[in-house]
Amino acid sequence: MSINRVAAWVSAAAVLIAVIAGFIISGSPSERRLERLDERRVSDLKQLSWAVDAYRDQRGDLPDDLMELVDGRRLSQLPVDPVTRLPYAYQPLPPDRYRLCAIFELASEATDQEQFWAHPGGQHCYEFEVAERARRAP
Repeated sequence: MSINRVAAWVSAAAVLIAVIAGFIISGSPSERRLERLDERRVSDLKQLSWAVDAYRDQRGDLPDDLMELVDGRRLSQLPVDPVTRLPYAYQPLPPDRYRLCAIFELASEATDQEQFWAHPGGQHCYEFEVAERARRAP
């Protein structure tokens, strides 16, 4: 076997090892896609939470359903799940709390900055209490 052939095999093995290590470190492309979908869901829920709080600030009560938030100021359209295209679940809870729910593909890891938004795989609901500033009469 010539030195060139050995070098080619060693190079090919090194490339294969690098590709496998890349998948192990960053996850497969399909797993990364699922992570991006979950990141989108969290972003949508953050947007909805902000809109619900803004609605409460302005109106003095929680909306009965999410469609009340679509007014061109708070939301121009209702965010929907990126896969099912269905709206996220919303439930007002007395007196000044509400839930927003989504179905996540994967469990997330809690970080110091995003501890609240950590979630398991499957359906998960976040419970919010309207901020103190929103409790004052309009």
